[in-house]
Amino acid sequence: MTQKDRNRYDDFDALVARHRKLIRGLCWWKAGGQAWLMSELMQEVTTQLWRYRHKLRPDATPGEEREWVRFHCRSVFAHRGRKGEREVEVVPLEEAALVASDEGSHAELIDRLAANLTHQEHRVLELILDDYTDGEIALLLHIGENETGRLHAQVIDKMKRNANRI
Repeated sequence: MTQKDRNRYDDFDALVARHRKLIRGLCWWKAGGQAWLMSELMQEVTTQLWRYRHKLRPDATPGEEREWVRFHCRSVFAHRGRKGEREVEVVPLEEAALVASDEGSHAELIDRLAANLTHQEHRVLELILDDYTDGEIALLLHIGENETGRLHAQVIDKMKRNANRI
């Protein structure tokens, strides 16, 4: 393998690493929280990014890179939709916690803490737990950063109130 080929692989790995949260987040929402489907989508997106890596300018800004990655994620999702695959629903936090947790007590605690959150607040909580910033959450949910900050604060307040009741 030549040095040029090694650099190309290293650059691609770095690109995917920089945008891992975005790719994971978009695939998670499209998969409706189903791990097997999320894994398939991430593989397809990564393959698509590799296939079209030469189209991304070497001097692209981080914002341009993000939009390029987002475009290819949407392209993969649209292609899957055209193939006639069924749409999936976003899994509520409670169900996802029950499936993901080996300990029932952990899932029950999450259920009780997140008992009176709205659907949007549940979505924000999931992204907060995945270490997304308010700015990234705003981009993923297509809402303003002020709205994200407000929802973030509401989630924390409601969970504190629920914790005091437990």
